[in-house]
Amino acid sequence: MGLMSFTKDLDSMFTEYGKYHTHPINQLIHVIFVPLNFASFVGIGRYLPLGQETDSIYQIHIGFLHLMLCLYLFLKVDIFSGLVSALLYGGLYLTWNYIYLAYTAMYGSINLYIQIICWVAQFFGHGYFENKRPALFDNFALMLAAPLFVVLEVLMLFGYKTYLRDLLKKKSN
Repeated sequence: MGLMSFTKDLDSMFTEYGKYHTHPINQLIHVIFVPLNFASFVGIGRYLPLGQETDSIYQIHIGFLHLMLCLYLFLKVDIFSGLVSALLYGGLYLTWNYIYLAYTAMYGSINLYIQIICWVAQFFGHGYFENKRPALFDNFALMLAAPLFVVLEVLMLFGYKTYLRDLLKKKSN
């Protein structure tokens, strides 16, 4: 699955991603750390504002472009989970802008530590609980989809598109 096929088929994309995330503890690790990792990555763009620098949490910066591209792709894959993703990641975008304003001197270190903690936790989850390497080594596009898929995982707990979990179980047997 390349970047252009990213939006083609939710079922096949989710089952491909899901093969790497079958253990409940690893899933929980990803639900916690993928959004933080994504928000931190987008937040790094705060150092490159688009337009005049302001002291506002609404400051648009280069990370906003990455966020908009991802949200566009998420919405093309699935409208409802894309909208939930927009609320979650839009809120995290504003939160990261606030962190920048409140802790400007430490902002780079904060992002660095968050990236390290998030990646270590996810690699640990794959190695210890799944006993396999992360999906990004086999299909880099799945890394772009991870922020959407963790939202889908949570939505499934509330009954949304639960057929995807059943489909994953069938394909893994």
